[in-house]
Amino acid sequence: MQHWTFAEVLTSLNSDSKIHLVTTHSMAPWAIPEGKERENSCRRIFRLAGKRLENHQNLSKYETAWKSLTVDAGLPYPSTAAFATKLSKAEGISVGLCEYDSQTADEIEGFLSNDDLAGHFSHAILFRGDWRGAIQSPSIWNNTADCLYIEMDPMRYDTTNHTRKTTHPYNVYPEDLHTLLGSLPQTPKATVVQLSSFSTVNNNMPLDAQRDSMVSVLSSKGFQLQGETRVGMQMASFIFTRDLQLQCGDLQGRFATWLKGIE
Repeated sequence: MQHWTFAEVLTSLNSDSKIHLVTTHSMAPWAIPEGKERENSCRRIFRLAGKRLENHQNLSKYETAWKSLTVDAGLPYPSTAAFATKLSKAEGISVGLCEYDSQTADEIEGFLSNDDLAGHFSHAILFRGDWRGAIQSPSIWNNTADCLYIEMDPMRYDTTNHTRKTTHPYNVYPEDLHTLLGSLPQTPKATVVQLSSFSTVNNNMPLDAQRDSMVSVLSSKGFQLQGETRVGMQMASFIFTRDLQLQCGDLQGRFATWLKGIE
């Protein structure tokens, strides 16, 4: 879901724009789902999508990039940064990648240092540890870029507003969005924020409530909700922009049509 959306939005951007991609939860460059993962409808759809890469004639932008980056039924599965090397129309996209898990960060470092795909990056920097600290560093932002694309792929967006003793590194909270807004470069740039959420906590945090919370925070600094994609009422990817009007049409409608073709 999030990478179908990422593909549609990234490829809609002006090919002459210098794009800087920041990912807050970067994941390994290539990954294979763990065998212990619970089989559910989303996992089944993922497997079906991977299998159809081999012989389907009318692939989406997402699937075309996915197929070019992998070998066997869509596995190992590529990360957002890997997808960007195939999807960006701009020459030399730059990236700032954040990763909390040290082993995953090691894999990302290897990807950026040695892999041929890394030649697609005009500049790349990896931040280890909690992204909340990384985005407050000026070095994560490329001030020569025309467009910032911030992709946030946590386990869920947690609408909780009360004070907590701990902050889970794999979740995103309203105050985290305030931190992000306060850390953006002072020079106005076209900016995209893509925030995905993969849990409603047994419907205690419905997707509509998550969306409304995001809108409340991001709109305070001029961001507008431009579109969203959902799988049922359990997970969603929301697209916000500032100083940029996307030309993506009805994202949810087109995503639903694509998803129906998979099932």
